[in-house]
Amino acid sequence: LLVLGADHGHHRVGAQVAMLAPCPVAVLPAGHHPGASPGPVVAGVDGSESAALALRYALATAERWHTRAVAVHAWQPVTLGVHRLRQLPDSFDHLAETHGRILSRAVQRWQPAFPGTPVAEKLAIGAAHRVLLDEAARARLLVLGSHGWGSLHQATLGSVGVQILRDPPCPVVVVHPHRHAAEPVPAMQAAGDRR
Repeated sequence: LLVLGADHGHHRVGAQVAMLAPCPVAVLPAGHHPGASPGPVVAGVDGSESAALALRYALATAERWHTRAVAVHAWQPVTLGVHRLRQLPDSFDHLAETHGRILSRAVQRWQPAFPGTPVAEKLAIGAAHRVLLDEAARARLLVLGSHGWGSLHQATLGSVGVQILRDPPCPVVVVHPHRHAAEPVPAMQAAGDRR
């Protein structure tokens, strides 16, 4: 784990390091005191393998800290133009069910590996970075995957991770699917880690 302090004037440095480092990267906000927050470990879930790894990391951390985890998935209705929302009941309900399944499947994938760790599912309508920032304000740790952190994506659309690292309300860890395998911790290894 590589640990950096958040600097409001140099948030891009933290984002670049989080994107390129060969290990998970933690960014701590100014004035952070370890163990000060009793909140949960929150993970952003979007259906990607990167987010799956983030959720696994969050569950492992919550287990180690004897706290709960919250898996968060944010989505937005399809928009037509700038201000008109497409709110056809069938389409909206179908989208809500689809996004609910994305969240449930992510949790079901890892929950058996961490049976003693409570996991809450939060499905929210809204921009992902705003929803995650709101959850992070009450969290002990926020875990994100590095999905979408490519230079082209940052230059054109922006990144949820980059936006969050501008002013993180709690420590943030970024993990990488291309450098780590999102697989459960073997039972023997997990037992050894608890000793």
